Amino acid sequence: MKSSMWGKQKNLFNRVHSYFSGSHDAKTQRLVGEIADFEYIVVSTELESLLLEMNLIKKHDPKYNVMLKDDKSYPYIKLTNERHPRLLITRKVNRKSGKYFGPYPHAKRLPAKQNGCSIGSIR
Repeated sequence: MKSSMWGKQKNLFNRVHSYFSGSHDAKTQRLVGEIADFEYIVVSTELESLLLEMNLIKKHDPKYNVMLKDDKSYPYIKLTNERHPRLLITRKVNRKSGKYFGPYPHAKRLPAKQNGCSIGSIR
């Protein structure tokens, strides 16, 4: 059986209930019409949930998950380990080249941006 969608939710009952009550757009109606069964995985942290969701979407390429299908990944904040460290936003992780913070679900909501931190060279 092919997966149609992967998602995360703190309150699984509310998430499932929302699909079977009220009115929905055509895409959601198609998704609900295809549901034959569902499985869930319990994780300990939100970070673990984000990473698991990202990996499952990449592995199974579900029909209704539009994010991450274009081979993008979640953004990280990177502090380079250069002589003059830089603070960067990146989607590629190379642990040897610096320290990483994240992943974050949306680049616009990165803590550095919310706190008015300048992303770029620090000298």
